[in-house]
Amino acid sequence: MQATKDTENAVIYCRVSTTDQAQYGYSLATQEKVCREYAERNGYNVLQVFVEEGESAKTALRTQLQKLLHFLTKNRKLVKVLIVHKIDRFSRDTYDFADLVRTLDKLGVELKSATENFDNTPLGKFMKSMLSNVAQLDNDVRSERTASGMRQAVKEGRWCWQAPVGYDNSEDEMEMPILVRSDESIFVQEAFRLAETGLYKQVDIAKELRKKGFKRATTSLINRMLRNPLYCGIIKVKWFDEEIDYLHQEIAIISRETFYRVQNILDGKRPSVTAKARNNPAFPLRNFLRCGRCGHKLTGGLSTGRKGIRYPYYRCYGTGCGLNTKKGDIEDSFYGYLKTIEPKEEMLNAFEAVVLDVWQERQSNMVKEKEVLGTHLKALEKERDRIDDLKIRDVLTDETYKRKAEEVKAKMEQKRREFEDSQQTVTTDMEGCVRYCKAVIANVADLWASGSLDLKQRLQTIIFPDKTYYDNRTIRTDNIALIFKHLQQMQTQKTQVVALSGFEPES
Repeated sequence: MQATKDTENAVIYCRVSTTDQAQYGYSLATQEKVCREYAERNGYNVLQVFVEEGESAKTALRTQLQKLLHFLTKNRKLVKVLIVHKIDRFSRDTYDFADLVRTLDKLGVELKSATENFDNTPLGKFMKSMLSNVAQLDNDVRSERTASGMRQAVKEGRWCWQAPVGYDNSEDEMEMPILVRSDESIFVQEAFRLAETGLYKQVDIAKELRKKGFKRATTSLINRMLRNPLYCGIIKVKWFDEEIDYLHQEIAIISRETFYRVQNILDGKRPSVTAKARNNPAFPLRNFLRCGRCGHKLTGGLSTGRKGIRYPYYRCYGTGCGLNTKKGDIEDSFYGYLKTIEPKEEMLNAFEAVVLDVWQERQSNMVKEKEVLGTHLKALEKERDRIDDLKIRDVLTDETYKRKAEEVKAKMEQKRREFEDSQQTVTTDMEGCVRYCKAVIANVADLWASGSLDLKQRLQTIIFPDKTYYDNRTIRTDNIALIFKHLQQMQTQKTQVVALSGFEPES
């Protein structure tokens, strides 16, 4: 479709996270169809569609997403709207989502969801951000459940990942995952045999194995093999300090004596080097707060006093600056500033009422759409039963039955996916989300003070989207999160609590 002067131009982004969805295309087709219908209803002119097949939204480093951003940059003044099926199709990571939205804002492009109702008003922006946070929470919960199940399996002596060289993944009679030796196990044995002599470097072992037919042998692969205790029947993972015996010891390719002798040889030739931790829990504001004098980011470290006692300090290494402040002074000032932006309970109650009123109105429209989809599904189920009945009565040939059954099955699958999407939207616990949001906003200072390093850094990023400075026990910033900004306005304009400008959606 060509660009026009009468309508706003848009692009569409669709994504599925599994190869099965990408292969069969049901979800992609549904997403693009819904997005195009949304564009048509709202008078947008679709210039291009970007389709991401089988890539996760946990990262922004996706092939089609990067092409999309390049396209928007190249056509900066031409495209005004980016349409996605749902927010979680665009991003399921809070930090990435915030960065992507900032990038779109700089390019003058507004993000629109075809199935979630929000606009570019302050409330719409807040709901957009909250949906992103819900997607992040869902991601984290799924990851936690998966990790919990895997931890238990590892405790029982099972290997839960892709099989390393020398093994294949398989299942036992109970359909539980097990490892079996592969044809390449002989190369693993040979690698350890050569390494155990102490006469071969890893580059030489790789050459020898290539001569013997192991064509993909490289120095890095040999190193991973020689360091992997699974080959002697031991599971060693970061979740547990202790070594765990693999459940089926008979699959061990080498003896434990051989493995440990090789480790001693490797350690003697290549001492281990521990990477310095990027984040230090003792200094959550490091690289976040900036010096109020010169603008450089503050760092953190320990200073040794007269009696040899080490004290924590935040410092600025800007040229000629010399800001050097006790950790407690800066963090107390930051905590105090968070306390000043915590809204009063009456303001939060008014905010909750406005959000829920708007949400309920929009949800009623989604319920109607769900009912229509349910009707279509029932009609397709009747059509499927009718086709089965015709086959039973030998009215249809095998070829005709197969063709018609597959057509109905494809239609039903598409409608089911649409129905599931609508069901998820309709049953979203907005009241629970708002209550949780209120609890966080009302106690943000204490949450920050008692939280883990990860939680502190998340709160800092969400609350302070722009640069934040410290100088002389004072915290200052050019901007704070939209929700805190509006609640502060409500607090100073109590007479406008019911119909505060900026919270009501545009008609």
